[in-house]
Amino acid sequence: GSDQVEPKLCKISSYNPSPIHHCSYQRLIFVKMLLNKLALAAFTVLASAHAALAVPSNPNLSLKTRDIVSVLNATSPLTSMDSINDCQDSTFTDQTTARSPLVSDCEVICKNIAGGGTWTVQSATQHQLVQYGTCAWGVEGNYKPRLFSYKVGNQDIIDTITDSIRMFTASDPNGNLVVQSYGYMSCQGLFIGEGYHPVKWGLYRNPGS
Repeated sequence: GSDQVEPKLCKISSYNPSPIHHCSYQRLIFVKMLLNKLALAAFTVLASAHAALAVPSNPNLSLKTRDIVSVLNATSPLTSMDSINDCQDSTFTDQTTARSPLVSDCEVICKNIAGGGTWTVQSATQHQLVQYGTCAWGVEGNYKPRLFSYKVGNQDIIDTITDSIRMFTASDPNGNLVVQSYGYMSCQGLFIGEGYHPVKWGLYRNPGS
């Protein structure tokens, strides 16, 4: 009659002539396939998450600590700013004597600061920034007509030392290689927009040696 609901059709196979049993079988297969797909999707998500969290670092550290170490290694200022120039070209004047610092000590200074660094200096007095053994390097700003602060980069120091060694190296009475010099250059002011300031630098014998 008109009140009857037409039953859903289910294909009857020659191997299974029972419509009800065959429909149940199809539903069972469908459910199994769906579960397999869900399991595969879940495994893929977990594998991706594990790969994203993997940090090739010290396995003895906790995951949180290893993540922090990786970020620090990637953003370390000494990694991204190994060579810092805060000053412009320099003049050079030879002052080498028998009492000048050893070239070998001055070369150690260059090696020690090769990793990076900037020194902030006030112009009022002379400042000895680095030293090793008999060798020292310092700067002095011309503070007139006013005091100011300026920056000196590690590469500025390295360049003036290596250029002095190249141009002015001599032998003392004992046959040791020695060097001493000074020069003038302009170094960047501490504050943005301040420009450059005249600076005198010196490569000389360390007073404590």
